[in-house]
Amino acid sequence: MWWFSQVEVQFALRKVTQDETKFHYIVAHLDPHVAEEVDDIIDSPPLQGMYIKIKTELISRLSASAEQQIRRLPEGEEMGDRRDGRRSSSVTCEDWLVPP
Repeated sequence: MWWFSQVEVQFALRKVTQDETKFHYIVAHLDPHVAEEVDDIIDSPPLQGMYIKIKTELISRLSASAEQQIRRLPEGEEMGDRRDGRRSSSVTCEDWLVPP
């Protein structure tokens, strides 16, 4: 996910190295709908590896959600393309995250 690449560059530029700080930064920048996908981790983060855990789970869970959206598309339709003028939901995980 390019979003995490951007965040990790910001961490490097600001010399953020503490796992807990990274975790809280990510949580603070999640869209509320995305936060619901990982509310179990937000409510009870692991004692170690908090940032890696939320990053891994966000990628995994949002990728699974996107795959499910694609499977529900009528044959011949692409994401973001509705012949009746309506747009379908976005499939990219990055669209569900607030820019860093």
